[in-house]
Amino acid sequence: MKTKQILSIVILTLLAINLTAQTNESENYLWTMKTNKKTHIVGLYGSVSGQYTELFDNSAFLLGARVGFVFNHKWVIGLEGHALNYDHKLTEFASKGYYRVEAGYSGTFVEYLQPIGKRVKLSAGILTGRGIVQYRYDKETAESLEWYEEFLDRDQYAVFQPEVRVYVNVGGNWWIAAEASYTSTSPVKLKGTGDDFLEGLNYGLSFSYGIF
Repeated sequence: MKTKQILSIVILTLLAINLTAQTNESENYLWTMKTNKKTHIVGLYGSVSGQYTELFDNSAFLLGARVGFVFNHKWVIGLEGHALNYDHKLTEFASKGYYRVEAGYSGTFVEYLQPIGKRVKLSAGILTGRGIVQYRYDKETAESLEWYEEFLDRDQYAVFQPEVRVYVNVGGNWWIAAEASYTSTSPVKLKGTGDDFLEGLNYGLSFSYGIF
């Protein structure tokens, strides 16, 4: 699933949470699930994030989105995606003009929440998924090429990403979080790169809306 699709899901989730919250008297969960021995409570949240990282010794950013179901205020299961924003022109393998690096990945995540009072939550989670990375000519150069010449090189890879967050409630159902993650990938085969060139530490902020 592409990151843009996940972002659309997050937006729809935020709207759904808001509509549900207007008719739900509870402040920290949306639904209940009853089993033979216990009643479980279910929450829901969506978030968007921006993280700083480095690529080819230059600054880069990861734009992310996630949506997850929260069970008993502790465990979260959901979808998450990230898209790379690397604003640098490359020419090494170009026959003319220049090209850029494009990359993104998405998958499922599991997160454990540890509330500290009513306004702070600590979390640790793991994302597993798949991604794609490619060299692509800029728009102007691509106009003079055949459609199959637009891409210089492309590869897919698997992702394993541990993440930690500190959520702080900033009012109502809104939360801001400081976050850090480490992206680990399967070997990436792309011209002029090492197998691990997409691996590294990322850190930034996220904004969430939800009842959990």
